[in-house]
Amino acid sequence: MNTVSQITPIGETATDREQFWKDHAKLHRQSGLSRKAYCLKHQLNYDQFGYWEGKWRHQKGASSLLPVHLNRPVKTSDIPRPETICTLVFKNGHELKIHDQSILPMVCSLWG
Repeated sequence: MNTVSQITPIGETATDREQFWKDHAKLHRQSGLSRKAYCLKHQLNYDQFGYWEGKWRHQKGASSLLPVHLNRPVKTSDIPRPETICTLVFKNGHELKIHDQSILPMVCSLWG
């Protein structure tokens, strides 16, 4: 855990602190890093970062739900399928269908 102290400078308001953490939360989401890795990289206090994220999560409540729009399902018969040139049937019943002739020599070499 990062133990860098987070001393608030004189004159910094609660709004400034919250904006500081909101900015880092946004950058953290964009970074793709875990919270721990992000805090280590930017010398942030891991626990304080978690505090602010938890605080916002509780403030959002039900308003954090997003609308979901569903499209009607596409029938698989409507999707054009390329011609199958080779089908391998395995003992467990699974099938491997090959549609691209350029892959056939590679598959054959696996059994050669």
